[in-house]
Amino acid sequence: MKKNVVHITTVHNAKDSRIFFRECMSLANDYSLTLIAPGQGNEQTDNIQIIKLGNSHGRLHRVSWFQLKALKLALSLKADLYHFHDPELMPTGFILKMLGYKVIYDVHEDVPQDILLKPHIHSFLKYPLAYCAKWCEKLAGWLFDGIITVTPTIAKRFPSKKISLVRNYPYQPEDKLLDLEQYRNRSNDLIYIGSITENRGLPEMVSAALEEQCTLTLIGNMPVDLQNAFQTWKGDYNKLQHIKWMPSPQLNSFLDNSKIGLLLLHPTPTFLTSYPLKMFEYMAAGLPIIASDFPEWKDLIKRYNCGISVNPLDINAIKEAINYLLQHPEKAYELGQNGMNAINNHMNWENESQNLLKTYQKLLLP
Repeated sequence: MKKNVVHITTVHNAKDSRIFFRECMSLANDYSLTLIAPGQGNEQTDNIQIIKLGNSHGRLHRVSWFQLKALKLALSLKADLYHFHDPELMPTGFILKMLGYKVIYDVHEDVPQDILLKPHIHSFLKYPLAYCAKWCEKLAGWLFDGIITVTPTIAKRFPSKKISLVRNYPYQPEDKLLDLEQYRNRSNDLIYIGSITENRGLPEMVSAALEEQCTLTLIGNMPVDLQNAFQTWKGDYNKLQHIKWMPSPQLNSFLDNSKIGLLLLHPTPTFLTSYPLKMFEYMAAGLPIIASDFPEWKDLIKRYNCGISVNPLDINAIKEAINYLLQHPEKAYELGQNGMNAINNHMNWENESQNLLKTYQKLLLP
């Protein structure tokens, strides 16, 4: 009989790229798997039972009522293992652990640093909250059965015997050939995938696209205040396109119609130590990357020769990189193929998922 596993998130969409399309789908064949997540309408898909919490009415509602509702549902399922994905669910994790259940905390980001960068948190509260988060995670590292992290830098904050590194690598690309002429004929120039904010490079991407007369497609959630600014920019330049967040499999048609992937996050502490999924999705699609010159990113791009590193705050450097790749399609195509080969041979979910499966096998031994 299959062991019963429950994944819990009160923040992420039920079809989140990492939670659903990577982790849950990789586990569903071996375990009886339930995902508790925000949204309306329970569903059963890909051997995964999805139980929806309803729609959130703000952060306070999410950390209070949503958390209580998620905890009640989780307890009713009497799982062999609980795996949660949001730092605000640590109280739920502590309660489950104190009741004798096995618990995994999946750390997607550097939580203390992320708190210091949150614009909605008042400045006098940031350091106390970051300090509290740091000590809660220390307790989590001691108490929980397993800690899964996305980067080696985050992993260093937790006990090594509890850690499993499970990076956000994409699935191996489909076995399809992309020749140079097909690449030349793609209609869209630039694409960006992910949350759309100022510190993720929105002003710089728009400015560079305007000046180089490129199309720019942005796919992801955008705050309301930026949507208004974006509509103003779009009114002046009709080659800008914003599309709301969509599940990973639906992104492929947009990636397959673009020439350059942009990753121009600003040099904040959280971003400096991250490995964004979008970087690897660009590589899997055969796109050359123009990325921020953070040390770890720059090293990766140099190692696999798959793009150009630039100062993300330097509009001229961004424009020069865009212009170079558009004016030299043979070189752009070569860089894109190098990235695709790196994903096929090294940085793919098929390989990375083995770390997740080994963690589950260790924790759920008879």
